[in-house]
Amino acid sequence: MGQKINPNSYRLGISKGWPVRWFLKGGYAQFLEEDEAIRNTINKKIALAGVAAIEIERTQGNLRVFIRAARPGLIIGRGGKGMEDLNKAVVDALMKVRKTRSKVALSLNVEELKRSDVSARYTASRSRGISRSASASVAP
Repeated sequence: MGQKINPNSYRLGISKGWPVRWFLKGGYAQFLEEDEAIRNTINKKIALAGVAAIEIERTQGNLRVFIRAARPGLIIGRGGKGMEDLNKAVVDALMKVRKTRSKVALSLNVEELKRSDVSARYTASRSRGISRSASASVAP
């Protein structure tokens, strides 16, 4: 039986960047849990915005999250209200994982996905949404 590997491992560092950048020493297990909580929170809150990628960058005392989405207007909302709500939800998720009330220096950046037809993740989520709505409209 052959051993299968993820083809992204061939591309990392050559044509693709790492999805997470940490410039810190130690504490990897804690950071991994926090990153998973960040990704889960973002995917739950803004699934309809067509999120193609979530990149996390950590430096000493700072945490930056870059979200690439097909429809950034849904994330930002009217007057930035959506960004404030998302920021608060991510900080709450981080505090649950950390089990403390320490202040988190979080910066959320939303980038528009220039060519949405190239992103496999966005195309797959859009086709799942279409099939779900089609099956809902054909009610027995």
